Parts: sequence; structure tokens; C-alpha cells
Amino acid sequence: MITNLHSQLLSQLTPAEIHLIIEGKEAKLKDLMKYTLLDLLHKQVLAMEEVKHQPSRKDPVMLYHHIVPGPNFSTYNPLPHETVFMSPFNKSKQLNIIFRNFVAMGVDNSDGKKNYIRNFLMETPELAGYFEKGFFDILFGRIKLNQKGLRVKGEIEESIDQLERKLPDLIQNDLKNAIEILMVVQGNIYLCKNLDFGLLQTIDKEIISQLQSQDKNYSHFWYFEHYWPWDDFDTKYNEYFDSRYDEVETNLFDFGGDSGCSSDSSDSGCSGCSGCGGCGGCGGCGG
Repeated sequence: MITNLHSQLLSQLTPAEIHLIIEGKEAKLKDLMKYTLLDLLHKQVLAMEEVKHQPSRKDPVMLYHHIVPGPNFSTYNPLPHETVFMSPFNKSKQLNIIFRNFVAMGVDNSDGKKNYIRNFLMETPELAGYFEKGFFDILFGRIKLNQKGLRVKGEIEESIDQLERKLPDLIQNDLKNAIEILMVVQGNIYLCKNLDFGLLQTIDKEIISQLQSQDKNYSHFWYFEHYWPWDDFDTKYNEYFDSRYDEVETNLFDFGGDSGCSSDSSDSGCSGCSGCGGCGGCGGCGG
């Protein structure tokens, strides 16, 4: 049964919230933001589009990745830590933002690890009762689980371990139950570090078919099939996001108080033909 393979927490908490509970003060801002964006893409709150551009016949065709509002954007009620990625589209849902610039905006909106954890993640109702909130904890920005939080951490780790060990067998022998589990845990499946994502790729068509018949909002449930096939998920998505995040840290993007975007194609970082010194990206180097 489903309840034997996951705790209720895996259906209630986002991947970033669970990662913070597990890693505590060792959690990296890069990973917290990566899981947040991945989950929003997974839920179709945001979507990714591929845009090909060739300045001239002599130039090679360049492929850029743009973030746009997804089909569930307008009806989704974001948690505080998700607003750093959703806020650029609040003024206009017509924007499409180059992935590199989109990551930079998210980092800028987070205002650093300490602020993102204390004022965004730990402000969610689900996490409110799991961390110490004494005077000195707040003063020094300590990230420490209380007794309830420690108990929850153990339950989550056990649930993820069970998913890693038992889900592969269910996929091969009890596909219906496996799909039900994946529907419940949703984006938290990406927290399973030891799961063979290549195995999921072998049943993509069957999963999509069943999900389409159950809920139209999940017609593209396996979103990353289009950009990062399951067997490459652990390396390709992580490397892609990490490289963009590292560029942000290295180049210290500064968007000031504005999101850096508008629906006007002349605006930096947005629309189909834009960027810093080139069409579709910074210097035409891809994104």
C-alpha cells in the first residue's frame, strides 16, 4: 500500500522544505533554490521553453532555454520561498526569461542563504513548529531542529530510504501502485539520490497515459522527459542549474529593485530576442 512507502509529510512539504529539515545548517542556498524551481516546473506553475536563434545563415543555430508562466500559474497559491521565482511574472504573464537571468533574479530575490531560510522557508506554516525559535536562535540565525523536528526528520529519512529501495520493484511489478505513490510524493521524488531514474524512463508513456486519464493538470507530469531524460536527470539537470547558479555568483548579477524584465523585446534578459549584447542571452553565449 502507499502508506507503507511514504509518510504524509512527503505529500505536504516541498522538496526545499524537506531538504532543509534533513540538512539543517549544512543546506546550501544553491540546492534549496534548485529544488524550489524544479518543484515549480514539476507542478506546471512555471514552464521551460526551448528557443532556437540563428543571427545569420553563417552563424550556428543557438539553443536557449526560457522560463515562462505555466498553465497552473494563475491558480497556484505560492509559499513564501516560492515567490522568489514567481514574482517576476506578477506584473506580466507575457514574459519569457532566459534561464540564466531567471536564476540570477531568484538569487537576487532570496537575499542570501540566511535570509532565504529564516524569512522565506521557515515562515511556511508547515515548518513553523519544527525549529527552535528562541531569542538567541533568531539573533544569531541558528538553524536547529527542536524535538518535534528531529522526530519528523527521522520519519522523512526513513520514507525516502523506503522509496529508494522499494519503488523500483513496484515500477516493474505493480505499476498502478507505483504511479499512485509518484502522484502523492510529486516533486519530492527528486530527493531520492539512490533511485535509478533510468528505470522511470522505461515507463514514461504508460505513466503519462494513466495520468492524463486521471488529472488533466498532469498531462505533462514527467516534464523533464523533454529536456533531461530520466536516465540523465542526476547529472544533466544538476549540472545545468549549477552552472547557471555558479555564473550568478561569479559575475554578481545586479538587477537592482526591478525584476530586470518586461514584455518588451528590447528589455534585458526577457522575451524572444534580448540579453546583454546579443539575441537570447548575455553576449549570445546561450542560456
